[in-house]
Order: sequence, then C-alpha cells, then structure tokens
Amino acid sequence: IEQAISHLPRSEQRLMQMRQQGMENEEIVAITGIPIRSIRTMLSSARKKMIQQFQQVSHEYLFRHLITKYYTVKKGFNRLMLSTNNFEKIVCNRNNS
Repeated sequence: IEQAISHLPRSEQRLMQMRQQGMENEEIVAITGIPIRSIRTMLSSARKKMIQQFQQVSHEYLFRHLITKYYTVKKGFNRLMLSTNNFEKIVCNRNNS
C-alpha cells in the first residue's frame, strides 16, 4: 500500500497518508484547509489510481507466472519426447540385432 501511495501525486499522497493514520475527513479539512468536497474527490481519485496499480501488478504477476508454467511444461514435454525417441532407438536397435 505504501508503494502504491508513493506513486500518487503529492497532494493525494498527503491525504491518503492522513487517512492511513486514521484521520476522518473533517480532521483533514481542519489541518489542510481544503474543502471537504475536494478532499472526498481527491481521496476517491487516489483510491481509483491505487486500484489500477494493484490490478496492473496482479496482471503482470499472473502473466509472468503463466509464462513460467508454460515453459516448465514445454521443457518437461521436450524431455519426454527425447526420452521417447531414445527409447524407440534402443528398441529398434535391439530388434535389428
């Protein structure tokens, strides 16, 4: 969460950090002097940006995981094919002898 907050614009970072500390909107108004409607809008915008960041990271992780699995399966399949080919060569050589 801290990393996602660090990618927000400074003004949204500050508000999200205040919310993380447990401050209510009214307390944030008293400290910053920003109107409550603006605070609500900025917090909403910050949450949406953070959700997008989490989704992007999740998609990237899932993609890397699937690619890794694909190549692991492909590598295993290639080994199996090599083993099968070697087995066929051994069997053919024995039958020819």
